[in-house]
Amino acid sequence: MSEQSDSEDGDGSFLTESESEHDSTWGEDKSQKDVVDYTATAKEIICENVNITTENALKLNSGYHNMLKILKNKLEILLGQCQERQKEIEKQIDEYRNAKRPVARKSRTSGYICGQPFFKDEDLYPGPHNDDYLTRKNVGREFFPLDLFEVTDTNWTVKDKVNILKGVKTQIVEFIERENRLKIRKVGNGLEAERLRREIASLGRKEIGDLWEKVLRFPEEYPDQRFEIDWLRISNVNISERHSVSACIGIWNNYMLPGLVRDAWKPEEETRLVEAVERYQRQDWAQIAVEVGGRSAYQCFVHYQTTFSDM
Repeated sequence: MSEQSDSEDGDGSFLTESESEHDSTWGEDKSQKDVVDYTATAKEIICENVNITTENALKLNSGYHNMLKILKNKLEILLGQCQERQKEIEKQIDEYRNAKRPVARKSRTSGYICGQPFFKDEDLYPGPHNDDYLTRKNVGREFFPLDLFEVTDTNWTVKDKVNILKGVKTQIVEFIERENRLKIRKVGNGLEAERLRREIASLGRKEIGDLWEKVLRFPEEYPDQRFEIDWLRISNVNISERHSVSACIGIWNNYMLPGLVRDAWKPEEETRLVEAVERYQRQDWAQIAVEVGGRSAYQCFVHYQTTFSDM
């Protein structure tokens, strides 16, 4: 996903269809398609008139003169094409300036505006993070939507996402199995122990959404038992260090979290979104997401920026 490619697409978008077609034949002599090696022609003329005589000198001069006339004609043709091209461009500039017709541009992807939209260095990388950001992220454990756009050498693939789901499911199964075995030790042999054993045996067949809901309810029954995903293990083992820990956390919380709505936005959702954004002054996207319901902070941020923002 890179910024350089976006820039190249943007530059190409200023060409109209007629301009692109014109460029495809630009510099060609339509009357003569064969390529002529003028250096070889000059050498041939010299070789044919290598003896120093008056007759050969005249032939050599005549040959050079004819070759220069051909080159002059070709240059005049190219000059005429260049002048026509320049007039066409100036005419189009005047039309665009007078708003007689819109500039033809390639459509941008909806997420483009949600990249790092602020300051960049000459290599198009964002500037360093300030102390406030580092404190809120590292000490306060706050997640910012733009954290998802980290600079990385690899893009997210379907295999990466599947491996994250498998890794999270494995950790949930291990957690529930461990807790159930501890309960079996406490209750001894009986109906409750048998129920827990059957539950352990069925964990692998359950969907991750069901397992996620179950593990979230653990603190209600056992306040000291709270499940937390080992993201270092996910990053190092499940996806072989293709993405950092923060990137894994970002894509999970903002895209893959069970229960997130991924359908098209409904009018009532958009109404709640706009009201929440105005209430929180475009700042607390996590709380905005809570008020919208069923959407992540990232989803709210992207949809608002691409649909309602003037940025």
